[in-house]
Amino acid sequence: MDVTKAGTGAGTALKVANSGTGAGLQINQTGAGQALRIVANVAANAGVFAALVEGYDYGPSLTTAADGGTTFSITKNGVGNGTGLSITNKGTGNSIEVRDASAQLFAVTAGGVPKWTAAGNQQTTVGAAGAAAALPTQPAKYLKVQDSAGNTFVLPAYNP
Repeated sequence: MDVTKAGTGAGTALKVANSGTGAGLQINQTGAGQALRIVANVAANAGVFAALVEGYDYGPSLTTAADGGTTFSITKNGVGNGTGLSITNKGTGNSIEVRDASAQLFAVTAGGVPKWTAAGNQQTTVGAAGAAAALPTQPAKYLKVQDSAGNTFVLPAYNP
C-alpha cells in the first residue's frame, strides 16, 4: 500500500482511528528490512520533531525479544550544538531510572539529583588506609546525591 498526499498544505496523509482494545496499527516485519522508518529531512522541517508520540499515562515502550541487540540507540550525526537527548520532567517522579531484571539500581530525580537505589551500591567503610596523596585544602564544589533510604549527601569535588 502506498499513501501519497500530493498537496503541500495542512492535513493528514494517513490517519488510523481505533476505538477498540486491539492495536491501532501493527507492523510485522519478517524480512531483513526496517519495520518503520521516518524520514523528515526537508529544510522546511527545521525545528519540527520527525515523530511525536503522546500517551495519557504511558509513552512508548521499547522491548527486544532476543539477547545481543541494542534496544534503544540515539545517534546525533549533526555537528551543530543541538542536544543529543533532552528529558523534561514536569512531575515529581524520577527523570531517569536504571533497572536490572528485578529492581531499580540508579536514578536521577526530577530535581536532577543522582540517586542510587540499590543498597548493594553503598557501603559505610572502606579498605585500610594507604599512602594516598593529601587532598586539596578545599573542594571547589559539592555534588548532591541520595542514598537508597532517600537521605541526601554531598560529595566533595576538587579541581584537577
